[in-house]
Amino acid sequence: MTKSSLILLAVIAGNSLVAHSALAQITEQPSEAIDAKVTSIKAKNVLEGQTSNKLEASLAKLKSLIADDYDFMMLTALDDVKANLQATPSLAIELEALLLEAKIKQYFGAFSEALLLNAQALDIGEQLQDPILLAHVYSAYGQLHLELEKTRLANQFYDLGLQAIGENNPAYRAHILVLKGQLHVFNGSYRQAILLYQQAETLLTADSITQIELQLAYSQAALKLGRPEDAREALEKLTPTFVAVFSSEQMLKYQLLKAQTYLQQGEFQQAIEIALEQLSITYNSRFLTIQAQLQKLLADAYLQLGEMREAYIFLNRYHLTVVALDEQKRNNKVLQLEAQLNTRLQQQQIRLLEQENTLHATQIQQQHLQQQQQQKEHEQTKKKWGFFAVLFMVFVWILYRRFITQQYLARLKSEVTKQTLELAQKNKELEQLSYSDSLTGLHNRHYFTNIIEDEIALVERAFSSTKASDAYGLSFALIDIDYFKHINDRFGHGAGDSVLKQFSTILKTVIREGDFVIRWGGEEFLIVFRHALRDDVPAIVERLRTRVAHYPFDLEQNKPLQISCSIGLATFPFNKQNVTAFSWQQVLELADLALYGAKKSGRNAWIALDYQAQSQLSSEQLIKQGLAQAVASKAISVQSNLTQPLQF
Repeated sequence: MTKSSLILLAVIAGNSLVAHSALAQITEQPSEAIDAKVTSIKAKNVLEGQTSNKLEASLAKLKSLIADDYDFMMLTALDDVKANLQATPSLAIELEALLLEAKIKQYFGAFSEALLLNAQALDIGEQLQDPILLAHVYSAYGQLHLELEKTRLANQFYDLGLQAIGENNPAYRAHILVLKGQLHVFNGSYRQAILLYQQAETLLTADSITQIELQLAYSQAALKLGRPEDAREALEKLTPTFVAVFSSEQMLKYQLLKAQTYLQQGEFQQAIEIALEQLSITYNSRFLTIQAQLQKLLADAYLQLGEMREAYIFLNRYHLTVVALDEQKRNNKVLQLEAQLNTRLQQQQIRLLEQENTLHATQIQQQHLQQQQQQKEHEQTKKKWGFFAVLFMVFVWILYRRFITQQYLARLKSEVTKQTLELAQKNKELEQLSYSDSLTGLHNRHYFTNIIEDEIALVERAFSSTKASDAYGLSFALIDIDYFKHINDRFGHGAGDSVLKQFSTILKTVIREGDFVIRWGGEEFLIVFRHALRDDVPAIVERLRTRVAHYPFDLEQNKPLQISCSIGLATFPFNKQNVTAFSWQQVLELADLALYGAKKSGRNAWIALDYQAQSQLSSEQLIKQGLAQAVASKAISVQSNLTQPLQF
């Protein structure tokens, strides 16, 4: 077994000690950056009388096609790179070509093939004994697993990349830190992402090209935390020099973040102008995700301006784009089935043409027999009967072939119908799997995003037809296991997984029928209390906190472990007198801030936030002045199990 295979098995099994040991054996020799490695190997080829200009040109063309758009021409460019590699072998360029091909496979949904290509690249990195090339491969592994929503494996691959790179290349180390930050953003841990981005910025010079991805990522996380000023400051660091070298996707993200910054700062018209211009660029392109974000932004901006018709139009387009994104992953298998069916139909057409040719040949034979009959009248009768005999045999043969063909078409139709039904069943099973967390069996974030809009609509209808004091709300309880990292560090990731499973079981016993329990990411969980009176929920949350604190968590060979949790609670609508004053996203962010306050105030605690109607506090005012000031001014009331002063 190669060292690279050992690392892969260790990572997937969760044994980071074995992975780090194998990695240390590979990275004993120091190395320069990836470009320096390619340059040194090219110099060796020149000494041997070989040229790599054509190979480098084909690789540059492939990179350009992938950077601008996933055009089908890139498949031809990939074939050119492979052909040039056969003529001019270069392990470093072969590694880079394998990673580019894996990226293409990943884009078209062929994840298993992408994993195999990454494994081949890792074997080459081991042969070259270059830690920076290895870090490049581990980064690709991490990005692939993040797209598969396997965040734990993605994080471990990023850690292996950081250990491989060491201090050899600060810019590439900063690149991996940015990727880890994006992983935290995916999990909803925006503050942890900000810390990683700040660490990455200390490694970069002001003119480093890595500043582009860093500042774009930092701006996104700042907006998630409701800090548009920080987002604008990050975007302003991207000077015209950087903007001039943006790829198509980077330019769209840059303009999207500018529009989102304007939206959060209340400059709705500027946000609309930017979003409309960029939305026209995304049509007939691969940037469906950005297109959906722009449409959602326009809907929100028009809604804030009171232009309901335009808001409805763009909200409807947003939902259609989201449906298109979901369907995109399912289309690959359908296209494969259609290709197989087309191939079989073409084969059938070839057989029919062969039959027509045979019939034509028979007609020619008939004409020849007639000419012979005219020349030899005394043999006319004999040849005539011979001709009819042949014609009868041909006719019988044609009937037989038609019968066989009809049977084949019937079997083919039956097989296609069977495969179509099987594919529909597999798609249904795949949809169910995509809604569940593989470790705990709870619902995941994907499930939450699919049901939340319907739940919010039910609450809004209830408040429109019922007195605000009598209507039921939708309470969000964000829960985080205290000191969970210490459990992983002390007992291992296997023990951590066991704690997560047992914790999930406790959550299920506390909730009411109809409530949702969702694994939010890592050690964070979300309970959605449906049809809940906000005054009843704190008692449920306190019961949960007490049950967790007294539960003996079984770690098999170790003694039972006592742990605690911290909980942040907020209810939609936050302002019962004005249901739309705070969006459900803002209420969820308030629950996150309450969770942060519970941890900062000592942990093993819960904090519930509620709106005071007499304060007339708007969401924009809350964002500007901050939660701590809002609580101090009694614009927001606080409940907690803690008796000491709370900290935010």
